[in-house]
Formats: sequence, C-alpha cells, structure tokens
Amino acid sequence: MDSQSHSSAQAQPGRKEPGPYTVTVYLAAPGTPVRDEKGHGHSSSAGHAYFMISDGEHKNGYGFSPIKTGVIGAGHVVRDEYKTYQNPSYSYTLEITKEQHEKLKEYGEAGVRGDDSRFGLYYNGFSNSCIDYVWGGLRDAGLRPKLEKPDPSFDGTIKVLPNIDALKSIPKPFPDSK
Repeated sequence: MDSQSHSSAQAQPGRKEPGPYTVTVYLAAPGTPVRDEKGHGHSSSAGHAYFMISDGEHKNGYGFSPIKTGVIGAGHVVRDEYKTYQNPSYSYTLEITKEQHEKLKEYGEAGVRGDDSRFGLYYNGFSNSCIDYVWGGLRDAGLRPKLEKPDPSFDGTIKVLPNIDALKSIPKPFPDSK
C-alpha cells in the first residue's frame, strides 16, 4: 500500500496506524427504506446521495436534504445517513489520501455547523440538491470525474442513479488499491 495513504506521524507502540483513508458515495433509489435509530421509518421519495469517510477506524457521514419535505426550501447537512438508509442501490468506495479525507471532513462539518460558505444550504431539487452536495465535496477534495467534455463545475445529474458512470470515472488516487 502506498505510504501516502497513511499518517506520516510515527505510530505509538501498541497503537494502530490510521488508514487506509476512504470515501464511499452512496446512491439510494426512490423508494429506499430509511430508518432512524429508534426504528421509525419512511421511504425516500426522490432518492438520495450522500457520502461517508473513514480513516480506517472512525467513520463520518454527510448528506444534504431539505429541512421540510419538498423540492425547494431551507436545507441542512445531516450526519451519518449511511446508518439510516437501508440497502442503497449503489455504493462506490475509493481509497483517498489523508489530505482528501480531511478536506471532505471539513466540507461535511462546515455544513453540519450551518456554515454555507462552502455549499449553499438552500435546497433546490433542480440545482442545489443532495447530488450537488456530494459532487461539491468530491470536487473540493480534488476527486473529479473524467468527462467527455471536461466541466470543472460538474455537479452530477438531476436524478440519483445516473451518477454511477461519473463516479466510476473518477481517477483513483491509488490505482492498485483493493
């Protein structure tokens, strides 16, 4: 495994070195069951895109959604949706650098704090949705898809599942990673 994927700090005796660092993007189709920690649930009406990062030991997840159900309105970044969405249609994991992991964490935490300087927190299902949020975080971390026509502001497709090919086209920071 490439040494860039692990912390450059010396590991303390008996303490596991962090890594590998990863990002997993989840795409949940319309109708995907959603259950909270108390077992209450509903189905996702439009589908959802969200991401989870890991340092090999800790996981943090982030997704963007409207505060009240609807296509337009105030939005918020929600933590750890990878725990509540049951059997999303697709997930894609990439091994990333520590720096990319930190950028994704900073991006997610800024949204959780309500800081909209990195991503606008007004939800618009057509132009500022969960899909745009995920692609904004990936772009912020330097993870861009290889498109036929390069577009530095690419924010995915309006529907969730058609983003699969774009996700698969992101050049892997560690091509030999499992």
